[in-house]
Amino acid sequence: MKPEVLHKFDHTHIMIVGDVMLDRYLYGAVSRISPEAPVPVLDYEGTDNRLGGAANVALNIIAMGGDVTLVGMTGEDEEGVLFRQLLKEAAISDQWIWASKNRKTTLKTRVMARGQHLLRVDREDRTLPGREMEESVLNDIAESIRLQQPEGIILQDYNKGLLSERVVRETIQLAHQTKIPVFVDPKIDRISSYQGCTVFKPNLHEASQILGRSISVREDDLNRAADELQEKVEHSVTLITLSDKGLYFKRKGQKGIYVPSIPQEIADVCGAGDTVISALAMCYLSGCNDDNIANISNIAGHIACRYPGVVPVSLEQLKSEINK
Repeated sequence: MKPEVLHKFDHTHIMIVGDVMLDRYLYGAVSRISPEAPVPVLDYEGTDNRLGGAANVALNIIAMGGDVTLVGMTGEDEEGVLFRQLLKEAAISDQWIWASKNRKTTLKTRVMARGQHLLRVDREDRTLPGREMEESVLNDIAESIRLQQPEGIILQDYNKGLLSERVVRETIQLAHQTKIPVFVDPKIDRISSYQGCTVFKPNLHEASQILGRSISVREDDLNRAADELQEKVEHSVTLITLSDKGLYFKRKGQKGIYVPSIPQEIADVCGAGDTVISALAMCYLSGCNDDNIANISNIAGHIACRYPGVVPVSLEQLKSEINK
């Protein structure tokens, strides 16, 4: 594999439809235990706010040289205003971001001490959109497909309320009508609605839950699991991420590809799945062969794990790693 395979990434346009959120980090140092309870005391030093969820996928696509259209939903609250400000700073349009007065912006607050997680606090509203909101979101998706003409669509589902069964199903139908590949990062609550997607990317735990059995990290069982997933959720390509064991890639009717993990120190696994599906979509749409798709996706995920917090992986980082 040569870094030249990444040249075709330039300005690949991908639409991301999914659950956007604000990632907040509270930083400090810990040097003592509280006298009030057996918990560490954080000497607070600062706060950092970042784009998270589907918006982190957008950041990854841009960092890898692509263009994005982001469709999502926030609340009409302080965090929603801050989210839009961060979009503007990242040169991502908020044209297709809905603000709902009936829900909160999803907020994940991580308390960090010297690069280590102490605690995560989630504030979220998982209520699915009503019929009227579904209509509005689907109309926006159809209009943005018409105007933006993306080469691919990523459905980034964190089960935070935007991607109802109807929104997922009809988005895939719209994509079929315009011959746009659809990449799905799933949650198991809506498995049947993902039928007809192009690429399906569960992690090992999700794949096991979907199939109702444990999956061994052996090539024969991974191959069988991918076949079963393709039968259960009709799609062409399966990529199963295996945490610290690498990943498994299989195109329907062909031999699968197991890529082992890269030996390294892990700082944080947060956001690695976002990076993997971003690299996967960029490679697929750029016409990379299956070996390159699998290996570059694996490299991208490993790079993301080297840094504390949720951070995008750039084209330059991918090139550097491939050169090694």
